Amino acid sequence: MNKILITTTLLLFGFYANSQNMPTDFLRQLPSIPDSVCNLTVAQKQQFISMVEPFSDLVSNEKARREKESEKVAHENEAVTRANMMKKSGMSEEDMKNAKNMSQADKKAMADKMLQQNTNMSMDEAKNLSTMSEAGKKAYMEAYATEQMANAKANPGKTNPVAEQGRTLYELQMEQTRLIDSLSGIEQKFAMQFDAIINDPAGKPMLENIDKWHAELTSMMGVDYGQGPKMDTLSAKIKREKSKYCNQYTPKYSKLLKQYQTYSLKIQPAYLRLDDIMNKTYQAQTGINANLSQPGTTGLNVVEAYITRLKGAVQFNLNSE
Repeated sequence: MNKILITTTLLLFGFYANSQNMPTDFLRQLPSIPDSVCNLTVAQKQQFISMVEPFSDLVSNEKARREKESEKVAHENEAVTRANMMKKSGMSEEDMKNAKNMSQADKKAMADKMLQQNTNMSMDEAKNLSTMSEAGKKAYMEAYATEQMANAKANPGKTNPVAEQGRTLYELQMEQTRLIDSLSGIEQKFAMQFDAIINDPAGKPMLENIDKWHAELTSMMGVDYGQGPKMDTLSAKIKREKSKYCNQYTPKYSKLLKQYQTYSLKIQPAYLRLDDIMNKTYQAQTGINANLSQPGTTGLNVVEAYITRLKGAVQFNLNSE
Protein backbone atom coordinates (compact mmCIF):
# COMPACT_ATOMS: atom_id res chain seq x y z
CA MET A 1 0.00 0.00 0.00
CA ASN A 2 2.89 2.39 0.75
CA LYS A 3 4.31 1.82 -2.74
CA ILE A 4 0.93 2.71 -4.22
CA LEU A 5 0.85 5.90 -2.14
CA ILE A 6 4.29 6.93 -3.43
CA THR A 7 3.23 6.19 -7.01
CA THR A 8 0.04 8.23 -6.57
CA THR A 9 2.04 11.18 -5.25
CA LEU A 10 4.31 11.10 -8.33
CA LEU A 11 1.29 10.97 -10.60
CA LEU A 12 -0.19 14.01 -8.90
CA PHE A 13 2.97 15.97 -9.65
CA GLY A 14 2.45 14.96 -13.29
CA PHE A 15 -1.08 16.35 -13.25
CA TYR A 16 0.06 19.66 -11.82
CA ALA A 17 2.67 19.92 -14.59
CA ASN A 18 0.10 19.33 -17.33
CA SER A 19 -1.69 22.50 -18.48
CA GLN A 20 -4.90 20.70 -19.47
CA ASN A 21 -6.00 17.35 -18.16
CA MET A 22 -8.68 15.28 -19.84
CA PRO A 23 -11.25 13.14 -17.96
CA THR A 24 -9.61 9.95 -19.22
CA ASP A 25 -6.29 11.07 -17.69
CA PHE A 26 -7.85 11.23 -14.24
CA LEU A 27 -9.82 7.99 -14.62
CA ARG A 28 -6.77 5.99 -15.69
CA GLN A 29 -4.55 7.31 -12.90
CA LEU A 30 -6.98 6.89 -10.00
CA PRO A 31 -6.15 4.14 -7.48
CA SER A 32 -7.61 0.73 -8.24
CA ILE A 33 -10.62 -0.62 -6.39
CA PRO A 34 -9.04 -2.37 -3.37
CA ASP A 35 -9.09 -6.14 -3.02
CA SER A 36 -10.06 -7.88 0.23
CA VAL A 37 -11.80 -4.74 1.52
CA CYS A 38 -13.25 -6.58 4.52
CA ASN A 39 -9.76 -7.42 5.81
CA LEU A 40 -8.44 -3.85 5.76
CA THR A 41 -7.49 -2.26 9.06
CA VAL A 42 -8.60 1.24 10.03
CA ALA A 43 -5.20 2.60 8.99
CA GLN A 44 -5.37 0.87 5.61
CA LYS A 45 -8.87 2.20 4.97
CA GLN A 46 -7.73 5.72 5.76
CA GLN A 47 -4.67 5.32 3.56
CA PHE A 48 -6.87 4.34 0.62
CA ILE A 49 -9.10 7.38 1.16
CA SER A 50 -5.98 9.54 1.36
CA MET A 51 -4.88 8.27 -2.05
CA VAL A 52 -8.24 9.04 -3.68
CA GLU A 53 -9.04 12.38 -1.99
CA PRO A 54 -6.40 14.52 -3.79
CA PHE A 55 -7.98 13.67 -7.14
CA SER A 56 -11.19 15.38 -5.97
CA ASP A 57 -9.21 18.59 -5.55
CA LEU A 58 -7.43 18.15 -8.89
CA VAL A 59 -10.69 17.72 -10.79
CA SER A 60 -12.26 20.65 -8.96
CA ASN A 61 -9.26 22.83 -9.81
CA GLU A 62 -9.35 21.72 -13.43
CA LYS A 63 -13.04 22.63 -13.70
CA ALA A 64 -12.37 26.04 -12.13
CA ARG A 65 -9.46 26.66 -14.52
CA ARG A 66 -11.61 25.78 -17.52
CA GLU A 67 -14.44 28.01 -16.32
CA LYS A 68 -12.03 30.91 -15.93
CA GLU A 69 -10.71 30.34 -19.45
CA SER A 70 -14.25 30.29 -20.84
CA GLU A 71 -15.10 33.54 -19.08
CA LYS A 72 -11.93 35.07 -20.53
CA VAL A 73 -12.85 33.99 -24.07
CA ALA A 74 -16.39 35.36 -23.68
CA HIS A 75 -15.08 38.66 -22.32
CA GLU A 76 -12.46 39.06 -25.06
CA ASN A 77 -15.10 38.53 -27.74
CA GLU A 78 -17.84 40.58 -26.09
CA ALA A 79 -17.71 43.52 -28.52
CA VAL A 80 -17.57 41.33 -31.64
CA THR A 81 -20.32 39.13 -30.27
CA ARG A 82 -22.60 42.10 -29.68
CA ALA A 83 -21.92 43.46 -33.17
CA ASN A 84 -22.57 40.09 -34.81
CA MET A 85 -25.80 39.54 -32.92
CA MET A 86 -27.05 43.02 -33.87
CA LYS A 87 -26.18 42.28 -37.49
CA LYS A 88 -28.03 38.96 -37.36
CA SER A 89 -31.07 40.65 -35.82
CA GLY A 90 -31.07 43.41 -38.44
CA MET A 91 -30.43 46.17 -35.90
CA SER A 92 -27.78 48.83 -36.32
CA GLU A 93 -25.79 50.54 -33.60
CA GLU A 94 -28.07 53.57 -34.11
CA ASP A 95 -31.15 51.36 -33.64
CA MET A 96 -29.72 50.10 -30.36
CA LYS A 97 -29.13 53.66 -29.14
CA ASN A 98 -32.62 54.77 -30.14
CA ALA A 99 -34.15 51.73 -28.48
CA LYS A 100 -32.93 53.00 -25.09
CA ASN A 101 -35.27 55.99 -25.34
CA MET A 102 -38.28 54.08 -26.63
CA SER A 103 -41.38 53.36 -24.61
CA GLN A 104 -42.12 49.76 -23.66
CA ALA A 105 -44.87 49.67 -26.31
CA ASP A 106 -42.48 50.89 -29.02
CA LYS A 107 -39.81 48.39 -27.96
CA LYS A 108 -42.35 45.59 -28.11
CA ALA A 109 -43.52 46.73 -31.56
CA MET A 110 -39.94 46.84 -32.87
CA ALA A 111 -39.11 43.44 -31.43
CA ASP A 112 -42.33 42.00 -32.83
CA LYS A 113 -41.58 43.40 -36.30
CA MET A 114 -38.02 42.05 -36.31
CA LEU A 115 -39.10 38.65 -35.06
CA GLN A 116 -41.88 38.44 -37.63
CA GLN A 117 -39.55 39.43 -40.47
CA ASN A 118 -36.85 36.97 -39.53
CA THR A 119 -38.76 33.98 -38.25
CA ASN A 120 -42.44 34.37 -39.17
CA MET A 121 -43.15 34.18 -35.44
CA SER A 122 -44.85 36.95 -33.47
CA MET A 123 -43.95 37.99 -29.92
CA ASP A 124 -47.21 36.50 -28.67
CA GLU A 125 -46.31 33.18 -30.27
CA ALA A 126 -42.84 33.36 -28.74
CA LYS A 127 -44.38 34.12 -25.34
CA ASN A 128 -46.72 31.14 -25.67
CA LEU A 129 -43.76 28.99 -26.63
CA SER A 130 -41.89 30.00 -23.47
CA THR A 131 -44.72 28.73 -21.29
CA MET A 132 -45.20 25.44 -23.12
CA SER A 133 -44.21 22.09 -21.69
CA GLU A 134 -41.03 20.49 -23.04
CA ALA A 135 -43.15 18.16 -25.17
CA GLY A 136 -45.13 21.15 -26.49
CA LYS A 137 -41.97 23.08 -27.32
CA LYS A 138 -40.53 20.10 -29.15
CA ALA A 139 -43.72 19.63 -31.20
CA TYR A 140 -43.88 23.34 -32.04
CA MET A 141 -40.23 23.54 -33.10
CA GLU A 142 -40.58 20.40 -35.22
CA ALA A 143 -43.59 21.94 -36.96
CA TYR A 144 -41.70 25.22 -37.37
CA ALA A 145 -38.69 23.43 -38.87
CA THR A 146 -40.97 21.54 -41.26
CA GLU A 147 -42.60 24.81 -42.35
CA GLN A 148 -39.23 26.47 -42.94
CA MET A 149 -37.94 23.53 -44.99
CA ALA A 150 -41.14 23.58 -47.06
CA ASN A 151 -40.66 27.31 -47.70
CA ALA A 152 -37.05 26.71 -48.71
CA LYS A 153 -38.12 24.07 -51.25
CA ALA A 154 -40.88 26.30 -52.61
CA ASN A 155 -38.49 29.25 -52.93
CA PRO A 156 -35.03 27.77 -53.57
CA GLY A 157 -33.58 31.11 -54.57
CA LYS A 158 -34.83 32.94 -51.50
CA THR A 159 -32.83 32.51 -48.31
CA ASN A 160 -33.31 33.96 -44.85
CA PRO A 161 -30.02 33.90 -42.91
CA VAL A 162 -31.77 34.24 -39.57
CA ALA A 163 -34.17 31.43 -40.42
CA GLU A 164 -31.18 29.29 -41.46
CA GLN A 165 -29.54 30.13 -38.16
CA GLY A 166 -32.74 29.15 -36.37
CA ARG A 167 -32.77 25.76 -38.08
CA THR A 168 -29.13 25.18 -37.19
CA LEU A 169 -29.76 26.09 -33.57
CA TYR A 170 -32.85 23.89 -33.50
CA GLU A 171 -30.96 20.88 -34.87
CA LEU A 172 -28.14 21.40 -32.39
CA GLN A 173 -30.61 21.80 -29.53
CA MET A 174 -32.44 18.61 -30.48
CA GLU A 175 -29.19 16.65 -30.64
CA GLN A 176 -28.08 18.13 -27.33
CA THR A 177 -31.40 17.24 -25.70
CA ARG A 178 -31.29 13.66 -26.98
CA LEU A 179 -27.70 13.24 -25.83
CA ILE A 180 -28.31 14.71 -22.38
CA ASP A 181 -31.45 12.63 -21.90
CA SER A 182 -29.56 9.47 -22.83
CA LEU A 183 -26.60 10.20 -20.56
CA SER A 184 -28.83 11.27 -17.67
CA GLY A 185 -30.83 8.06 -18.01
CA ILE A 186 -27.72 5.91 -17.70
CA GLU A 187 -26.40 7.96 -14.75
CA GLN A 188 -29.77 7.68 -13.00
CA LYS A 189 -29.80 3.93 -13.49
CA PHE A 190 -26.36 3.60 -11.89
CA ALA A 191 -27.41 5.90 -9.03
CA MET A 192 -30.44 3.73 -8.31
CA GLN A 193 -28.32 0.57 -8.30
CA PHE A 194 -25.78 2.06 -5.90
CA ASP A 195 -28.58 3.34 -3.68
CA ALA A 196 -30.20 -0.10 -3.61
CA ILE A 197 -26.98 -1.62 -2.24
CA ILE A 198 -26.20 1.13 0.26
CA ASN A 199 -29.74 1.35 1.63
CA ASP A 200 -30.72 -2.30 1.43
CA PRO A 201 -33.28 -2.88 4.24
CA ALA A 202 -31.78 -6.33 4.86
CA GLY A 203 -28.65 -4.66 6.23
CA LYS A 204 -30.50 -2.63 8.86
CA PRO A 205 -30.91 -5.49 11.43
CA MET A 206 -27.18 -6.21 11.27
CA LEU A 207 -26.32 -2.54 11.91
CA GLU A 208 -28.82 -2.42 14.76
CA ASN A 209 -27.26 -5.53 16.32
CA ILE A 210 -23.79 -4.01 16.06
CA ASP A 211 -24.96 -0.78 17.72
CA LYS A 212 -26.82 -2.63 20.47
CA TRP A 213 -23.95 -4.96 21.33
CA HIS A 214 -21.44 -2.13 21.16
CA ALA A 215 -23.53 -0.12 23.63
CA GLU A 216 -23.63 -3.10 26.01
CA LEU A 217 -19.89 -3.57 25.70
CA THR A 218 -19.21 0.10 26.35
CA SER A 219 -21.33 0.06 29.49
CA MET A 220 -19.15 -2.73 30.95
CA MET A 221 -15.83 -1.03 30.33
CA GLY A 222 -14.05 0.14 33.47
CA VAL A 223 -16.18 -2.12 35.68
CA ASP A 224 -14.28 -5.10 37.13
CA TYR A 225 -17.00 -7.46 38.34
CA GLY A 226 -16.10 -10.57 36.45
CA GLN A 227 -17.48 -9.12 33.20
CA GLY A 228 -14.47 -10.25 31.15
CA PRO A 229 -16.00 -13.38 29.59
CA LYS A 230 -19.23 -11.59 28.69
CA MET A 231 -17.28 -8.71 27.16
CA ASP A 232 -15.21 -11.17 25.11
CA THR A 233 -18.41 -12.80 23.89
CA LEU A 234 -19.90 -9.46 22.88
CA SER A 235 -16.69 -8.47 21.11
CA ALA A 236 -16.71 -11.70 19.14
CA LYS A 237 -20.39 -11.23 18.18
CA ILE A 238 -19.70 -7.68 17.01
CA LYS A 239 -16.73 -8.83 14.96
CA ARG A 240 -18.74 -11.61 13.28
CA GLU A 241 -21.66 -9.29 12.51
CA LYS A 242 -19.35 -6.67 11.00
CA SER A 243 -17.70 -9.33 8.87
CA LYS A 244 -21.10 -10.65 7.76
CA TYR A 245 -22.26 -7.16 6.84
CA CYS A 246 -19.09 -6.32 4.90
CA ASN A 247 -19.01 -9.64 3.03
CA GLN A 248 -22.64 -9.27 2.05
CA TYR A 249 -22.42 -5.81 0.50
CA THR A 250 -18.82 -5.11 -0.52
CA PRO A 251 -18.72 -7.68 -3.39
CA LYS A 252 -21.95 -6.24 -4.82
CA TYR A 253 -20.70 -2.68 -4.54
CA SER A 254 -17.26 -3.49 -6.01
CA LYS A 255 -18.83 -5.29 -8.97
CA LEU A 256 -21.09 -2.34 -9.74
CA LEU A 257 -18.21 0.10 -9.20
CA LYS A 258 -16.10 -1.72 -11.81
CA GLN A 259 -19.00 -1.46 -14.26
CA TYR A 260 -19.28 2.25 -13.51
CA GLN A 261 -15.55 2.69 -14.02
CA THR A 262 -15.76 1.02 -17.44
CA TYR A 263 -18.77 3.15 -18.35
CA SER A 264 -17.03 6.36 -17.22
CA LEU A 265 -14.18 5.70 -19.65
CA LYS A 266 -16.23 4.49 -22.61
CA ILE A 267 -18.77 7.32 -22.41
CA GLN A 268 -16.20 10.12 -22.76
CA PRO A 269 -16.59 10.44 -26.58
CA ALA A 270 -20.28 11.22 -26.02
CA TYR A 271 -19.34 14.00 -23.61
CA LEU A 272 -16.78 15.32 -26.11
CA ARG A 273 -19.61 15.54 -28.63
CA LEU A 274 -21.67 17.44 -26.07
CA ASP A 275 -18.85 19.97 -25.68
CA ASP A 276 -18.68 20.26 -29.46
CA ILE A 277 -22.44 20.92 -29.71
CA MET A 278 -22.19 23.64 -27.07
CA ASN A 279 -19.39 25.33 -29.01
CA LYS A 280 -21.27 25.11 -32.31
CA THR A 281 -24.34 26.57 -30.63
CA TYR A 282 -22.24 29.46 -29.32
CA GLN A 283 -20.83 30.01 -32.81
CA ALA A 284 -24.28 29.94 -34.42
CA GLN A 285 -25.59 32.45 -31.89
CA THR A 286 -22.64 34.84 -31.86
CA GLY A 287 -20.63 34.26 -35.03
CA ILE A 288 -17.55 33.58 -32.85
CA ASN A 289 -15.66 30.35 -33.46
CA ALA A 290 -14.21 29.69 -30.02
CA ASN A 291 -14.00 26.72 -27.66
CA LEU A 292 -16.13 28.20 -24.93
CA SER A 293 -16.58 24.67 -23.64
CA GLN A 294 -13.14 23.10 -23.85
CA PRO A 295 -13.01 19.44 -24.93
CA GLY A 296 -13.53 17.24 -21.88
CA THR A 297 -15.25 19.86 -19.74
CA THR A 298 -18.62 18.12 -19.39
CA GLY A 299 -16.92 14.74 -18.99
CA LEU A 300 -15.23 15.93 -15.80
CA ASN A 301 -18.61 15.65 -14.03
CA VAL A 302 -18.53 11.88 -14.57
CA VAL A 303 -15.03 11.77 -13.11
CA GLU A 304 -16.25 13.59 -9.99
CA ALA A 305 -19.11 11.12 -9.61
CA TYR A 306 -16.78 8.13 -9.99
CA ILE A 307 -14.32 9.51 -7.42
CA THR A 308 -17.16 9.83 -4.91
CA ARG A 309 -18.21 6.23 -5.57
CA LEU A 310 -14.60 5.05 -5.37
CA LYS A 311 -14.15 6.57 -1.92
CA GLY A 312 -17.22 4.60 -0.87
CA ALA A 313 -15.57 1.28 -1.78
CA VAL A 314 -14.53 0.74 1.86
CA GLN A 315 -17.73 2.00 3.48
CA PHE A 316 -19.02 -1.46 4.41
CA ASN A 317 -15.83 -2.26 6.31
CA LEU A 318 -16.83 -1.27 9.86
CA ASN A 319 -13.56 -2.28 11.48
CA SER A 320 -12.49 0.15 14.20
CA GLU A 321 -9.60 0.27 16.61
